[in-house]
Amino acid sequence: MITNLRDALARGAVTVTFIKVNGEMRVMRCTTNDDLFDYEFKNVEQVYNSDILRVWDFGSNAFRSFHRENVISWEVDVRMLVDRDGNISFRT
Repeated sequence: MITNLRDALARGAVTVTFIKVNGEMRVMRCTTNDDLFDYEFKNVEQVYNSDILRVWDFGSNAFRSFHRENVISWEVDVRMLVDRDGNISFRT
């Protein structure tokens, strides 16, 4: 499941439901595709952790992260996708 979620996040917007570290349930619309948000990346080396997904949260316009094992469900937002050539499509 997580490989498919990673692929979906890389292609566009995804609504993810997960349990936060404090036990609360959270629903977040997010992506890992930097073509879909405006952010000036810093020259800071990021440490990769396959157990944690770092995403852009459209609701707060900021990066957020969650543990992959805490994901309850996820759904692709078909209104905002990026094809394999990098073309962004917005559907209503």
